[in-house]
This record gives sequence, structure tokens and C-alpha cells, in this order.
Amino acid sequence: MFERFTVEARETVKGAVAAAAEVRAPQVDTGHLLVALAGSVGPTGEALRAAGVTGERLRPELAAAGGPAGFDPAALATLGIDYAEVRRKVDSEFGDGALDRALGRGRRGRRGHVPFAPEGKRALERSLREAMALRDRHIGAEHLLLGVLADPAFLAPRLLARFDVDTPALRRTVLAARPRRAG
Repeated sequence: MFERFTVEARETVKGAVAAAAEVRAPQVDTGHLLVALAGSVGPTGEALRAAGVTGERLRPELAAAGGPAGFDPAALATLGIDYAEVRRKVDSEFGDGALDRALGRGRRGRRGHVPFAPEGKRALERSLREAMALRDRHIGAEHLLLGVLADPAFLAPRLLARFDVDTPALRRTVLAARPRRAG
């Protein structure tokens, strides 16, 4: 499948891995893909930025959503606990990544590799299906965004909803602006 990725799509995947590493997430999910897509230079990134979606706005949301398994930062907030602030204080007192190490999240896959979460894998698979449905022989950033938007249960559409983004309208914009490429 990856041999069909355009240069922009490959860079987006690398950017998603970097975004996951930046917030110390144990896996890459659709939120990390969305951050990378928002930073892309082509029509897909332009469409996201026109909708008010930028990496700068998304990163704090990802950091809050990146709590350890079993922790819901939103639920903790209802109790007056700011998970991001707890993480900052623990890191400042005991060193970067101390909370992750204590929770057993500091370990990565082979040689620092951040693996894709099942949700991230499904979004990538969906990007292939989107490309095939459009009869495109490549998988570009536009297909990655369509894959990320495919399931409302994915993190990315939930993040977009927090920014009041009309995802059906975003989908139409991306489809209208998508470049036509030969095989």
C-alpha cells in the first residue's frame, strides 16, 4: 500500500509519527495524522487551515487526550484535575517522560519506533479505499484526510467537532480541490 503514497502523503505519515512522539503518545492515531495534515503545504492543508484547524490549535488537545490508558482527561477535569498540568509538574520535578516511565508508557517499539494504533491503521486502510473509490491510482494527503474523517468515532473527527468544523463540508472542499495525477 505504501508504494502508492505520494511524497506529500509519506511526509504526512512521518509528521504524524513526530506529532505522536512530541506528546509522548504510545501510538500514532488519527489526531496525530490530523496535526500532520494541517501542516501540509498542499490543498489538503490549506483546506484545514481555512477551516481554522492548525497544528498549534490541535497539539494541546492531543496532549490532553494522550493520557495513560484508563485515564480520561475530560473526566479528570470535571474533578478539577488538569492532566496536562499534572504531567508538566511531574516532568519538571522528575525529568521529561517521568510520568510515562512510571506508568509503563516510556517504552517504544523497535529502536524508538512509535507504532500505529488500530484507529490509525484503519484510517490508513480507509485512505486506500477512498482512493480506489475515486479511481485514483495514488494515495495522497487528500485521501489520508478522507480516511481520517471516515469514522466519527475516530479521534480526529471528535477534535474537529471541538473546533466547530463542518466535516461534510470539509470533505466536499477536499474532494473539489484534489489534484488529478496520472498513475
